[in-house]
Amino acid sequence: MILRELLTGLREPPSAAEGDLHVDVTSLATDSRSVQPGALFFALPGARTDGRRFVSEALERGAVALAAPDLVEAPSGVARLALPSIQRSLGEIAARFYDYPSRKLVLLGVTGTNGKTTVTHLLEAIWKRAGFRPGLIGTIYYRFGEQTWPAPFTTPQAVELQRLLAEMAEAGATHVVMEVSSHALALERVSECEWDGALFTNLTRDHLDFHPDMESYFAAKQRLFTELLPRSEKSDRFAVVNGDDPYGRRLIGATRNRVVTFGHGDEADVAPVQVERSLAGLKGEIRIRDERIPISSALVGDAHLENILAAAAAAWAQGIPLAAIAEGIQQCPGIPGRMERVDEGAAFAVLVDYAHTPDALERAVRVLRSVAQGRLIVVFGCGGDRDRGKRPLMGEATGRIADIVIATSDNPRSEDPLKILHEIERGIVEAGLDPIQESAAGREGASGYLVIPDRRRAIHFAIEIARPSDVVLIAGKGHEAYQIVGAERHPFDDREEARQSLRVRGS
Repeated sequence: MILRELLTGLREPPSAAEGDLHVDVTSLATDSRSVQPGALFFALPGARTDGRRFVSEALERGAVALAAPDLVEAPSGVARLALPSIQRSLGEIAARFYDYPSRKLVLLGVTGTNGKTTVTHLLEAIWKRAGFRPGLIGTIYYRFGEQTWPAPFTTPQAVELQRLLAEMAEAGATHVVMEVSSHALALERVSECEWDGALFTNLTRDHLDFHPDMESYFAAKQRLFTELLPRSEKSDRFAVVNGDDPYGRRLIGATRNRVVTFGHGDEADVAPVQVERSLAGLKGEIRIRDERIPISSALVGDAHLENILAAAAAAWAQGIPLAAIAEGIQQCPGIPGRMERVDEGAAFAVLVDYAHTPDALERAVRVLRSVAQGRLIVVFGCGGDRDRGKRPLMGEATGRIADIVIATSDNPRSEDPLKILHEIERGIVEAGLDPIQESAAGREGASGYLVIPDRRRAIHFAIEIARPSDVVLIAGKGHEAYQIVGAERHPFDDREEARQSLRVRGS
């Protein structure tokens, strides 16, 4: 497209523009390494670096136009734009460049602290059962049909997002469900999407290394419901909200579109009636307004029950038949790294879960405590360069509920793993759990905590000491197949480590 055409109608026009604005733009880029000849390169400011440092590389690779919050230096004739609200303008330009692909799809955004990945997978399964052709964008991967793309971000950058939606629409997708992170909302990545629906799972402490406080975190999430959804030109917009969550109740009052609620009370539109919980999954009935449908799912725990309620509410809001909702829930397989069972025939259970917030970890530990016939052994750590305040909270939650807690390293990044573990340990001690020697941890009825910095050794030790009817939970990394130490990613998968340990123990 001609550069001047891309700039037409921006909510905030360029504050300055120099060079040839009639140049033909053949691609958009926010990473200088992906620039191709004919690209418009956006030099975005960032927390750790500044895109303006890479203008020379972008030009060497063939960029024909440059955009930044203010004019950057460039050779004579190169088009240069000053876009003060560059993130918002990037979203607008990307949507126009890819011909507004979200207008061609039914698009549902799922936001909240916990449960987004599971809800998107459940909706994908329900939509398939209802005869649609769904795409999925989220933390684990982006996928449509037989094609899967890697997911560097839970919600892609605006350029990648609009390109991905365009590719899905071109390939025949009818519906797309997307995890919408608070980062994406704050950084305007999804502001130019035309939304059919928005779903709120819950809000608990997380990302306070990015947001100043919980109110700022909530304000970012709220934008999807109070600003972006109402602005959409779709005809029958709706919001699905967790009515049990205090932030959800605030959303209900602030949302101007049709609202469907889920929760455990009589006032909820979608609620459980009677559901049996076990390590085999969930089985029973849920209520959708005045009708009941049976559910049967391999997903484990109350958190997954809430995710089922959320997905059922969203599907019902779209008019999907109740039978298709029930069958889709049943047909949804286990989600990678979400209470995922690692089964090698042992007489005890081993599960891997992504729980990495105080609320998510406590809920995971509680549900396994309720179904464990023996001891509950929990292995977890906390990521470095992230919210430090949640570390003792996570330690306290596990120390209060589990029998054996093994604090270990997660993704330490640039921090000293031992300092992170010390902050976790403080919470475990406050919960009243005492340290225990490794030699005593495997005895029947033994309880206490250990600090084992090496995550591989911590996982192997947990499985080594497990007795028949015990439950081992390995939490924090879930589907991740790497561990970040310093600036490097090393191959590491909790599920594979557990599987190898189980095989060694069984040999």
